[in-house]
Amino acid sequence: MGFGPYYSKNMHSNAMMYSFAATNHRAVNELTEMQLRLNGSFAEDGSVHASVISMGAAYLPLTGDITPVFGANFGFGYASGKQIKLSGGFSGSAQVGVRFFRTAQNQMELSGRYESVFKGNDLGFPAIYGIQLAVLL
Repeated sequence: MGFGPYYSKNMHSNAMMYSFAATNHRAVNELTEMQLRLNGSFAEDGSVHASVISMGAAYLPLTGDITPVFGANFGFGYASGKQIKLSGGFSGSAQVGVRFFRTAQNQMELSGRYESVFKGNDLGFPAIYGIQLAVLL
C-alpha cells in the first residue's frame, strides 16, 4: 500500500494529485521481483484523474537491508479530466527508489514513478509522475 503526491502532464491541469497504490510483489530470485500494481490518482480540485493496472519487474542490486530499486511495468491505464477526452489504452511506467528493511517480511519503499498512457489526446500522451511511500506486506 502506497501513497504520495503526484502531478500530471498533458492533461490540462497543474493541480497536485493524490496517488494511492496497491502492489503485490513476489521475489523471482535474490535480485529481482515481479510486481502486480494498481494505482489511482486524482487532483485535489477534481480537474483530472488517472488509473493504471500493470504488471512488471523490479531489480534490487543489493542484498542487504537497504537497496536501490529500478523497475518497469506495462499494463492498461486511463486518464480523464474536465478539459480532456478520456484516454485509455496500453500504459507503461518506470520506477527508481530505495527499499528499506528488505530482509524483513514487511518492507518499506520510497520511490519516484512516471506512468504514461500510450494513447494521446490533443496535448500528447497523458502521464502522471510523483513520489510514493509504500509499505510492502
